[in-house]
Amino acid sequence: MVLLGHSHRRDLDHVITDIQSLYKKIQVTRAIVCSMSLKAAEITKIAVNCFLTTKISYANMLGDALHRAGCGGEVVGVLNAIGADQRNGRKYLNWGVGYGGPCLPRDNRAFAAFAEKLGMDYNLGWCTDGINNEHAEFLADYWLGMNHSNSPFYFDYISYKYGTDIIEESQQLRLCTDLLDKGAKVYIRNDKRLDEEVYLELIAKYGSDRVKIVDGKHFETEYFFADPSVIITPPEKTLTLPSEDVCFILDNDTLIRLLKISAVNQCSDLSVVGENGVVKMVVRDKKNDTSTKTGMIV
Repeated sequence: MVLLGHSHRRDLDHVITDIQSLYKKIQVTRAIVCSMSLKAAEITKIAVNCFLTTKISYANMLGDALHRAGCGGEVVGVLNAIGADQRNGRKYLNWGVGYGGPCLPRDNRAFAAFAEKLGMDYNLGWCTDGINNEHAEFLADYWLGMNHSNSPFYFDYISYKYGTDIIEESQQLRLCTDLLDKGAKVYIRNDKRLDEEVYLELIAKYGSDRVKIVDGKHFETEYFFADPSVIITPPEKTLTLPSEDVCFILDNDTLIRLLKISAVNQCSDLSVVGENGVVKMVVRDKKNDTSTKTGMIV
């Protein structure tokens, strides 16, 4: 979706056509251009993110309630059932860490403050922000309660999203520090993209005996605490692979670019697509027909 704010409609159809032509050159899916007044466009921009924060907080609130009610093992099934209703949809309907980063919290609070200025005291934005904070506190207590052996907790990343160097309102970093504040020990994978000062500040505050920055190549075997619900048993059968039908080379640079595109577009599916003798690696969300599709020839 391309949001177009304007002060008049003169030659607007021509502008929309140019925008669609531009996006057609850089993405597979058709660009949907939504045009409106400048004020309405500003409100729409933050309202879109506010809708996402509401959906994330709803899923986390429901998951917390299920855990408290003794139905923690059925969180995924309940959320899948709700998401199966096409009016709701599955995207952003997961139980996990809350929303964070530089965009969602900022836009959620901006919309809440805007609504408050209009006289809407009991608006959804402030409620969503409160749920997000309460859920973060619940997660720390939940994982501490699950860790019966008092093993160190392992964090693959502490930025707000995997593959970035941004820690602004990172829920992963908050969970890490909340656990440390409650006396736990943590292991954090050394992500070279992150400013070294972030690691040094954690070590200075909590001590090197409780904060370990690890690089996988320095360890042959490491064991960390994990929730039993995420452990999957491999199938007890021999898999017979078919003969080779397609052969192509996926170099490391191309794979890294595809992973970055996946992170930016929030599309988790990587597909091999053949068309007219050309093989492409396509990043998309196969559960959403309107998701952005980006392909690279390999």
